[in-house]
Amino acid sequence: MESVEEFELCNAGTNKKSTCIRAGIKDNCLKIRGEDSGSDVGVFYSAEILDFSFSFDEENTEKFIRLLSNNNQDAKTALLEHFGGFDFIDKMCALCKENNIEYKSEQSVWRS
Repeated sequence: MESVEEFELCNAGTNKKSTCIRAGIKDNCLKIRGEDSGSDVGVFYSAEILDFSFSFDEENTEKFIRLLSNNNQDAKTALLEHFGGFDFIDKMCALCKENNIEYKSEQSVWRS
């Protein structure tokens, strides 16, 4: 698996929510990290900012990228085509569940 320098997967906002998501592949492992902020975050998490991350081991990175790219695209292009947007988390989690792809997730909330 080729390394992919961290890149912006999504940077979008509305008057209620702002989302920034970055992804990269280092040492054959996919890491996705992001941040949500805005009034919608406060409603759901009683916080001003939600940080989140998803980490895939080498085997699951390979399965995930192969599934997305159909072996025709590089990893960055495949990720951008499938997951560039607000609904990233729901789409990614559903795809992983359907295809038995495992990952670790973490989240932190920041309150004032």
